[in-house]
Amino acid sequence: MKPNSKLLALLAFIILLAGACSHKAQTEGEESYGVSDNDSLSILSNTEEIMESFQEERFDEALSKLYVFDSSDTTVSPIPDEIAAQLRNRSRIFPVKDFKVKEAVFKEPLYNVIVYDVIFGEPSPDNCEVPTTKMAFNVININGNFYVTIMDQPTLK
Repeated sequence: MKPNSKLLALLAFIILLAGACSHKAQTEGEESYGVSDNDSLSILSNTEEIMESFQEERFDEALSKLYVFDSSDTTVSPIPDEIAAQLRNRSRIFPVKDFKVKEAVFKEPLYNVIVYDVIFGEPSPDNCEVPTTKMAFNVININGNFYVTIMDQPTLK
């Protein structure tokens, strides 16, 4: 699948999911968080660019687009060197051969999660199963600016 067709397929998925989520929230009497089509595109394209950079082994480029969110004062800052080193090591062990959106959840400006299934190896000769892992991002919206933060297992809700 070409990158443009991937993006279009993912966009359609996100828009359908966002519509279903907002309908569910409204039927349950909850206040819904509206994500515009443009915001959905921005959230998806930000994470898609990072995944493509990892796939093409442009690690500095990918890491330069990642941030850490401080919930105590709602600020973001570039990821520290320690996290960058961990992500580089992860990319060596689990290289991104291919990826696709597994899940997208838009709850509020500080919680917009995109989870990717990441193929990191060749299919097994025994059963043709492809080795996969997951990579998750939370895209923070502060004053209309989107910041992509990496999510690790303890932070996944």
